[in-house]
Formats: sequence, C-alpha cells, structure tokens
Amino acid sequence: MTLKNSMAKVMKKNMKVIHIMYLIRNITWVKEENDAVLKHLSKFILLKRIPGKMDIDNSIAKERALCRRIWKNVKDSCRNKILSTHRK
Repeated sequence: MTLKNSMAKVMKKNMKVIHIMYLIRNITWVKEENDAVLKHLSKFILLKRIPGKMDIDNSIAKERALCRRIWKNVKDSCRNKILSTHRK
C-alpha cells in the first residue's frame, strides 16, 4: 500500500467521523432536554458562567433526557441561553 492510498483511507475515515459528529450536533432540542439543562445547570446560567466539563458530565449522567447529547452540545446550549438572557 502506498503512502497516497493510506492517506486517502485515513481522510475518508476522518470525513465519516466529522459527518457523524455534525449529525449529532444538529439534532433538534426537545422540551425535556431543555428542562433538564435548566434543572441541573440553572445556577451557572443565572451566574452567567459556562459550566465545566465535569459539571456537564454529571448532569448528563443524572438526567436520562440528555443521554443522546455530548457534553459540547450541552455547553453550547448553556452558552446560548446565557447570551439570549444577556441580549434581553
């Protein structure tokens, strides 16, 4: 196998991973998920601070509604909620 072929295989695999991450990222949030974020992370939103990874992982572990989300999705949701309250 040449270097060019092996690089092509790696690039193809990376594109599949990127595509899967894009699909995970763009799932529409349902009311239960938003309620779970507010239930567990509302103190950070009220303090206008973005929660850390450990806090987000703990809330995902405690709340079944957040099981299909990765921690970055929850962090982005918190950041968007903080920014939307800041704009009002």
